[in-house]
Amino acid sequence: MKEYYLFTFDSTHYAIRAQRLLTGLSIVTMPTLRQISASCGISVRIQPNQREEAVRRMEEAGEGWHLYHIFQDGKDISYRLWAESKP
Repeated sequence: MKEYYLFTFDSTHYAIRAQRLLTGLSIVTMPTLRQISASCGISVRIQPNQREEAVRRMEEAGEGWHLYHIFQDGKDISYRLWAESKP
């Protein structure tokens, strides 16, 4: 079973900005999971041990993001909203 966190974004602009903000962390840019959202289409995946640092950086940057906790067992995916930006 895989476990990771996934940032989704309200716009492509926010996704590109997040890639710069999270420089130095082990991130993977990937398509947004259909089960979660079809908004922007671009997501940033982070490892569980980097969640706190990533959220800290994203909170300083402002709004436009949502963070999901993902569990994946083969093709079965479960998720829950972990945090989101405050307007």
